[in-house]
Amino acid sequence: MLFPVLILAVLAMMQLALSAHANAVAQRAADRGAEAAAAFGASADDGKIAAQDFLVLAGQIDDPQVEAVRTPATASVIVRGSYPSVFGRLQVAAAAHVPIERVVP
Repeated sequence: MLFPVLILAVLAMMQLALSAHANAVAQRAADRGAEAAAAFGASADDGKIAAQDFLVLAGQIDDPQVEAVRTPATASVIVRGSYPSVFGRLQVAAAAHVPIERVVP
C-alpha cells in the first residue's frame, strides 16, 4: 500500500521540477528579449531575435512563439510554448516589460 503512494510522490516532485524549469526558461527568454528591445536604438525585432536565440540555446521549450512590441515608453516580450511533463505536454507562457532606454540631455 505504501509503494503506490511513494511512486505518486516521486512523479509529483518530477512534475514540479519540470514545470519550474520550463517557467524559469520562458521567463528568462522574455526578460532577455525585453532588455534587447529596450536598448537605445533597438527595435522590437531585436527583442524577438534575442528571445528566440535564448530559447534555442536552452532547448527546453518546444514550439516557441515569441511576440515583441516596442512603444515609445516600454518594450514588451511574450513567450509561449510547451514542455514535456510527466503527464504529457503542458503549456508555458511568460511576459516581460521593460522601460525604453533613452538619452536625456
